[in-house]
Amino acid sequence: MGRRIWRKLTRAPFSDRAFRRYNEGVLRACTGKQPDFVWFEWPLLLAGESLLRIRERWPETMMVCYQNDNPFGDWVRERPRWRRFIENIPLFDVHFVWRPSDLTELRQRGAKCALLLIDGVYEPFFTPIHGRWRSAVL
Repeated sequence: MGRRIWRKLTRAPFSDRAFRRYNEGVLRACTGKQPDFVWFEWPLLLAGESLLRIRERWPETMMVCYQNDNPFGDWVRERPRWRRFIENIPLFDVHFVWRPSDLTELRQRGAKCALLLIDGVYEPFFTPIHGRWRSAVL
């Protein structure tokens, strides 16, 4: 494989501009509210500084991360994509993942709490009414 192609495959997949815009948007979404928790899915662009700023402004807010992909695989070309996420693992209060192996990996990297969360319908939370599903708010 040529060097030029290899560099494109292994570089960080997001521009600095996309990174800045994402983090500004996260902070803007929290501003003017007192969130009980902030839920992040696939937070590949999330800066640790953004999490720390949220924590500083709202110390009681829980930082939740849901990750259904495998950030710990052996794919060399995927490593730059996951770098920030892996650095930020200790900054979240809880991680929800699909794989038992991810629980071990997260804990080894400083996760405070890591739990399995499998997609699907859980009957006590969802009840069909008139042919439609209704979500129960807890």
